[in-house]
Amino acid sequence: MRFPEQDNDDTMTNDRDRLKLCDFTPLELETELLKPLGELKCRFAINDEGSVVKLYASKNLTDEHTQLILALPNLKAFSSTNLRPSSTGLSDAGLAALLSNPNLEEIECHGNQKVTGAFLRDMDRNSSLTRIGLPHCFIDDAGLALARDSSLTHISLRGSLISDASIDALCSMRHLKQVHVKETRVTSVGLDQLRKALPNCWIDRLDRPNDG
Repeated sequence: MRFPEQDNDDTMTNDRDRLKLCDFTPLELETELLKPLGELKCRFAINDEGSVVKLYASKNLTDEHTQLILALPNLKAFSSTNLRPSSTGLSDAGLAALLSNPNLEEIECHGNQKVTGAFLRDMDRNSSLTRIGLPHCFIDDAGLALARDSSLTHISLRGSLISDASIDALCSMRHLKQVHVKETRVTSVGLDQLRKALPNCWIDRLDRPNDG
């Protein structure tokens, strides 16, 4: 004969067993996720608690892997660098997906010919993002226009396709502290306009860097 108390005890025991078998702590879950990312030759920076806060992506990382990145809840910075212009890495669609991470503060994507700036239309999904580096990507005036009135503090467009037509969009970013526009079609006329609109912003074309 079984007593009701025994049934309750058995139920609680089974529940505990299921928790042990099925549940991961956040750090355990991150550890599981790092295995496939490590196999893709990605590197990581972790904080004092052991959580991944920055991901250095390899050329093997593509849009199909964005769900792995989004499962890193404490990720603050994403960096992808091609030493030479290349069509490897995340596209605009992949970068747009990353913007759904509310903790992401910085995106750097260097030398990726698949990035045109189309992902910037989704910037309003992420109020934490303050730094974007897109040197030697295929960002043009139409792409940058999607970031008008954003809260960015730092943006690198070095070696991109922007021209003086992008100055109005840059001037609308009232929080900018640093802008990189070397190797673009921005002229001295455009630089003067930008300097007048943002007198406290460092512009790499003529000034010495002062990363405030």
